Amino acid sequence: MHLRLRLTLATLSVVTVMGVVGLVSLRINRGIQGDVEELARTAELPIDPSTIVGQALSIEGRPGPDGAFTATSIERLPATRRPKLRGALTAVDASERTVVLLGRVIRVDDDTEFDDSTSEGDPFGSLAVGTRVEIGARVESDGHWTARKVETRAIKRTDKLKGTITAIAARADGGQTLDVSGLAIAVDADARIQTPRGPLYRMENAMQMTLAVQECLAAAHELVKERYREASSAAKRSDGVIEDLEDRVFDAYETFAESLDESRASERAELHESGAVFASDSETEWLAPLEARRRTFEEHVRTFVPLASSDLDAAERLLKERIEPFLRSEIQPRAHAYHRHTEEMLSEELEAISARSAEAARVELFTNAAGVVLALALGLVVSRSIARPLSQLTDAAERIGRGELATRVASDSADEVGILARAFNRMAEALAASTVSLDQLSGVIDSMAGALLVLGPDGRITRVNPAAAALVGFEPAELLGRPFEELSPDGRADGALAAMARGSVASMERRFVRRDATSVPVAFSGAALRDEGGRVRGFVCLAQDLSSHKRMEADLRRSLGEKEVLLREVHHRVKNNLQVVSSLLALQSHSVTDPRALERFQESQDRIHALVFVHDLLYSSRNVGSIDLAPYLQLLVGRLKESYSLEPSRVKFDLEVDEELTLDIDRAQVCGLIVNELVTNAFKHAFPDGSSGHVGIACRLAPNGDVVLEVRDDGRGFANVTDVQRSIGLELVETLAAQLGGRLSSDGRRGAAYRIEFPYRIAVHAA
Repeated sequence: MHLRLRLTLATLSVVTVMGVVGLVSLRINRGIQGDVEELARTAELPIDPSTIVGQALSIEGRPGPDGAFTATSIERLPATRRPKLRGALTAVDASERTVVLLGRVIRVDDDTEFDDSTSEGDPFGSLAVGTRVEIGARVESDGHWTARKVETRAIKRTDKLKGTITAIAARADGGQTLDVSGLAIAVDADARIQTPRGPLYRMENAMQMTLAVQECLAAAHELVKERYREASSAAKRSDGVIEDLEDRVFDAYETFAESLDESRASERAELHESGAVFASDSETEWLAPLEARRRTFEEHVRTFVPLASSDLDAAERLLKERIEPFLRSEIQPRAHAYHRHTEEMLSEELEAISARSAEAARVELFTNAAGVVLALALGLVVSRSIARPLSQLTDAAERIGRGELATRVASDSADEVGILARAFNRMAEALAASTVSLDQLSGVIDSMAGALLVLGPDGRITRVNPAAAALVGFEPAELLGRPFEELSPDGRADGALAAMARGSVASMERRFVRRDATSVPVAFSGAALRDEGGRVRGFVCLAQDLSSHKRMEADLRRSLGEKEVLLREVHHRVKNNLQVVSSLLALQSHSVTDPRALERFQESQDRIHALVFVHDLLYSSRNVGSIDLAPYLQLLVGRLKESYSLEPSRVKFDLEVDEELTLDIDRAQVCGLIVNELVTNAFKHAFPDGSSGHVGIACRLAPNGDVVLEVRDDGRGFANVTDVQRSIGLELVETLAAQLGGRLSSDGRRGAAYRIEFPYRIAVHAA
């Protein structure tokens, strides 16, 4: 009895210690499990009639007894443009070319696309009642639905509807009826909307926004290129390339908007759960700048695509001067900032999970060690007859402490030692059933699409996920223990690790070396992992392959170079054509004897040369979009002096033009024509009978931001010229000044002086 009492006390002591181990481990592991699930969690929200209208939903369900589509599962989606239905056809009308799907009549016209493009004849004939299809539709202005694409192959067995809710109504049974452009969906009173959220989800949305901006720019440039190619071939393309590019531009914006809406909804729900109060309708400090510029982004896209069909030059100017600068300076930096913010949040979550895992390991080790010590102490007290069974229990406890949770004690005796052994086995089973979070964490890391590397404090690789190994062409085991400098030997590894060790998040573009000695560009970011004392325990790094982005950038640069060469050739040909016109006028003037007619021929040639000089300068200039005004006016005045054969000693010129003053081609031509008319007028009327004088030409930028163009002479002025002479050319000058949006003023008291002021802000070339 005394031995039994001692064994009973020993058993109770061991079981108590191990129970504490199990409870503490269970609590910590459940906390870690919750943290892991928090990275990519899904929330259930009730249907709010005040906000459901305008939301995009994905609804699975079945046809109800009353004919309405009854929802069984609802998931919130970003905003979509068109509805999409999946199910079995309940009616087909070949004469009207309509089908009925989920209770909705849908027209199938000649523009409807079928997935089976190899079928002969009318593909509508393959549709029959009971055929499972998936139809993407658009809602016409009259409320009818028209199919955009019909898919009949490999259709899932579940019925589903995707679309934007246009109305909601209450039902007598307490449920609700949702309406999608005339299609009714019955919803139970206790229905919930599944809403994804979490750091991983927001980081994916942030990356999607960044990629969508790049895709929009690439598709827009490619659309302009294809439109130019179509224009140069003088035949409209019929291969669908133009339409696909237009859809890519729209789809890229929609991807951006959807990702933005998803991130806003996720962060709003998180703020709501935490009880935070926010002033606006969902804006956060990271997403508010993007939301404020989303409408401008949409307006640019909706203006650019139709403009590319109607006015290609205007579309290209809009893309280069407004859309591309806006996306690169207003959207991209803020999308990158939000991306970095989500990466920092994910890094903090992973660091917290790692710290919790370390804490669990320490607690388990400590409590298991305490249990082992207690068991050994009791073993010295009890009789040698039970020393071996207790030794077995001690060995089993040590293996459990090392993580061998499948360990069990073999004992079929009915005494107290047997009872203890069976209790120990039950405890081990409970512990094995609860300790699963580290495996879940490994699964999350291995399933990431981005490359993830974990480094030790010395910069050597301690863990990689499959995406990282695939990126560099190695097996995961081959990378373990290698220094990070071998993977990215660009001389900046120590600097990146030092920056992360100081507490900052390193974000940069690097190159990783693959197994075959080739390199791959990546977007790299990383942060330090620290223990509770703040000491660096290692580093976690993320990398995203940028190869496709680099190829896209090279294609864009090549495309821009081709367009610049084409534009220079256009200016060269325009210059040649104008010179041909001038030569024709010169030949024609040889047969004219009337002095007044000859004078008109000469004036026309001078005006043509004013236009020729613009295209000549653009052809030889680096910048094919703007003209330096100083050399242009020097060429123009020199031509006029040659045309009128003036002696340098009789009429002298003073030309003062700001060196940095540039104008676009249209305004430069107008300024040239104005100077041509006013200088010609001075040659003809300011200095009669061979008198001498000065002609001054000045063009400068005024303090108020306007361009001031002045032409003056010290001749006889207006008082000695007849009304007919005064009107020659001045009407054209007034018209040209109005084209510049400027003001013309003149003074004829001391010679003739003309002053034109026009705004400069719309004359500067956007490049």
